[in-house]
Amino acid sequence: MMHPFHLNWFTRYSLAVDLFRELVRGEGQILEVGSGSFGLAAFVDRQVIGLDAAFEPDRHKLLSPVRGHAGILPFKDRAFEAVISLDLIEHIPGAERPRIIAEMFRVCARCLIIACPIGVTAATCDRQFADWLAGRGLGVPWWLEEHLQTDIPERQEILSAIALLPEASVKVIPNENSAIHTMAVIADHTPEILDALRPSLNSNRDEWLNLCRGVNFGECYREFFVVSRSG
Repeated sequence: MMHPFHLNWFTRYSLAVDLFRELVRGEGQILEVGSGSFGLAAFVDRQVIGLDAAFEPDRHKLLSPVRGHAGILPFKDRAFEAVISLDLIEHIPGAERPRIIAEMFRVCARCLIIACPIGVTAATCDRQFADWLAGRGLGVPWWLEEHLQTDIPERQEILSAIALLPEASVKVIPNENSAIHTMAVIADHTPEILDALRPSLNSNRDEWLNLCRGVNFGECYREFFVVSRSG
């Protein structure tokens, strides 16, 4: 079966997969908040509970969908061994972000992995991509429109929210060189390039993940915040 993979999924999830394999050692349940219809389940070959507002009929077979909102997660405290959320926080108004982070931490027993575009570098990349789309008469995708309308998070903003969490320690890891990010999203929005890439992205998934492990250098578009629970 051909999955609708995008190149930017690999540059984003390659680090997430490595962290998952390092930190998740048991058979406890995994939750991805803002998973979409594929998410982490498409890369780790195990069942993942995915929470999102809506799902496509053609979703990954290992994703167990739950419709909901990140601010009111319908799960008990510490219900999941690990919780992951990639590129969600930037879509939430700044004043609500600490509450969303606290809610995700509430339902994790061991670790919470949050990743999002960060600061001036990410904002510049987003504007450049929007200009590229406009120059070709192409519409702005919904996620980019929201990036442009909502303040991109700053590192200290996320760290300050994490500092409010009980029994939490955090490690910050840069992800996705900004130039590589721009090339990846342009490729994903150029049909002739994406159509040529997709068969290989499907049949050589692990090789592409391995290749994309080398993109975390220089000025990065995104940062991962790995939050461990000590108690």
